[in-house]
Amino acid sequence: MIRNMPNQCFTVALASDEPIVITGLRSLLADYADVVLTASLGEGLLNQLSSHQPVKPQVLVIDLPLEFMGSRNVSRFIQRLQQLAPELMLVVLTNETYALTLRKLKAIGVRALLSKKDDLVLCLPKALAACHQGGFFTSPLIRQYFEPVDNVMHAHQQYSSLTLRELEVIRLYARGMRVKEIASLLKRSVCTVAVHKHNAMQKLAITSNMQLLHYVQSQDRLSDMPGY
Repeated sequence: MIRNMPNQCFTVALASDEPIVITGLRSLLADYADVVLTASLGEGLLNQLSSHQPVKPQVLVIDLPLEFMGSRNVSRFIQRLQQLAPELMLVVLTNETYALTLRKLKAIGVRALLSKKDDLVLCLPKALAACHQGGFFTSPLIRQYFEPVDNVMHAHQQYSSLTLRELEVIRLYARGMRVKEIASLLKRSVCTVAVHKHNAMQKLAITSNMQLLHYVQSQDRLSDMPGY
């Protein structure tokens, strides 16, 4: 049983274009809740929600693809779902983090926002418990976008303290390039590029490559926000 959840059935629907995502989510929820609907994104999902079903889901866990999260249509799509099923509590699962979109989704009533890069074994039950309690839940990688403004500003100021070369190196690294490949691209020695990367990580107080990857991605997304 999910902690802080009622003993009675808590009906959950899953929606994704990717069968592997549906399979994974079903497996995670097998011990906690009955999955009563599995559908695909788009008109198929809208039609199923608007139809007269014998059992209406209480929660919809919806996997929004990267290209959709980056578009202006995502808020309209979610609002359309809410119009068709106003009692439905929405949990959004995404592979990427777009700060403006995430904040808009919270503003229009989405109950939980989960990153696929976080541990869904821990986060998904917490999201469902938050839905039951009428709260709002974010997984750790998404939570940073809802921190106090002072904290976000401080992180951005740290990012801005990097030299242009340090910034260039860590951005290329965050795109998946190795130090050797970056050195070849910039026509610099491997040692020089490694020093730039090391200096940037020290300035940012970052101790691991994975942490650096997530940090650069988050700051590049935040730079698109008004006021930055």
